[in-house]
Amino acid sequence: MSKSDSKENVDISSSKSTVIVIGISGATRSGKGTLARNLVTYIGEEHCLCICQDKFFDVEKIYAKLDGNWEIPEALKPEEFLKQISKMIDSQKAKKSGKKYVIIEGFLAFTDSRICNLLDVMFWLDINKEVCYQRRMTTKRVPHDYFEQYLWPGHLQYKSNVFENAQLKQRIVHIDGTLHASKILDMALDTLQLRTPTENGCTCVTT
Repeated sequence: MSKSDSKENVDISSSKSTVIVIGISGATRSGKGTLARNLVTYIGEEHCLCICQDKFFDVEKIYAKLDGNWEIPEALKPEEFLKQISKMIDSQKAKKSGKKYVIIEGFLAFTDSRICNLLDVMFWLDINKEVCYQRRMTTKRVPHDYFEQYLWPGHLQYKSNVFENAQLKQRIVHIDGTLHASKILDMALDTLQLRTPTENGCTCVTT
């Protein structure tokens, strides 16, 4: 999706809300966390809170009931995740001056309709299987069989579920996850109608 397309689908300029809630999703190693960190750096920690879905795995359940599969919604604690998100939004609303932001980042972040209903902007970072495999195996390695049996099929199922939902599909802004981190940030800022990184002197992290 081009920048001009994203502007047509996302309009927060007229939002009366003092809190803008941003969702970032996509496959593992697609750059979700990097984009989230760069947005926090750019916007400023005093104005922006960030929550990562990876903190809400139900590890006991994964091994006791899910055959070690971390890639499905059942592997997470959705109620705890939603509760923490709601607390963050309320915390930001309590602050008096200017726009505040909450960033929700996760590989299954758009699974729960209750969370999607809270989002003002939805970013999807897209990478193909080969890029995902290469990046995962050079960072947080998993067995090859696990990648083929659970990780990538789990992502494809999630992606299918998300984009078969016409309402969600219309709201999502696609970004090519193979682009440089600074370019990805620039596209996100363009959608959010904020200044470009060079105008703010922002230094992007790349990993």
